[in-house]
Amino acid sequence: MAKTPGRVGVKTRLAPVLAPEARSRLARALLDDRIEQLTRIPGLDPHLAHTGTPPPQAAPASPPIPGFPQRGEGLGARLIHAAATLFARGYGRVMLVDADSPLVPDQTFVAATVALERVDVVVGPSDDGGYYLIGMRTPQPSLFRDVPFSTAEVLTVTRSRAREAGLETYLLPATYDIDEPADLERLRMDLADGPARWPRADGGETKAEGAPHPRHLTAWLQAWGDGSVTSRVVR
Repeated sequence: MAKTPGRVGVKTRLAPVLAPEARSRLARALLDDRIEQLTRIPGLDPHLAHTGTPPPQAAPASPPIPGFPQRGEGLGARLIHAAATLFARGYGRVMLVDADSPLVPDQTFVAATVALERVDVVVGPSDDGGYYLIGMRTPQPSLFRDVPFSTAEVLTVTRSRAREAGLETYLLPATYDIDEPADLERLRMDLADGPARWPRADGGETKAEGAPHPRHLTAWLQAWGDGSVTSRVVR
């Protein structure tokens, strides 16, 4: 699920620190890294549900993937449409994934596909109360209707809906997406520190095996000199 990178309407919450062109290039880098990641994981057949026309294309080094436009008023309706479109194409399991949580390891997507062999719904929580991934074995429109998207209640409401429907749910490790200026600084520090940190069963943290190297995003950060993107204010 991705917006077409453009000068208007992408990463608007970063407007206090990034000019429109910089936000567009950031969205482009995030999308290209996600496409490259999903196309290299065996067993996945990625599609791009895009806003705007023409649809965004993968970076030249990335393999092309099929795409279709998002339809519906509001994110919930667009998620329902995207899932229904893919189930109608014959897929037995569908995962809807964002384009702006760049430190999700490859193994997390593999774990999601394995979990969908035995549970009804898989969710990857985001630190802001939403999710970066939701997977299902059958269409589940009730998980998306009247959900307060873009609030801290998204995950709570979604899990409640799943329980009400009698759906067994599996939670993946949490991560963060790039929405606010503080997220950029956190990302810069995490990339400088090496692979992403993920929770262990004992409550500690460990470096994630197979953590992605978001090369397009890294290049974008390097274009800002020392990488402290949050220090640059649009006037």
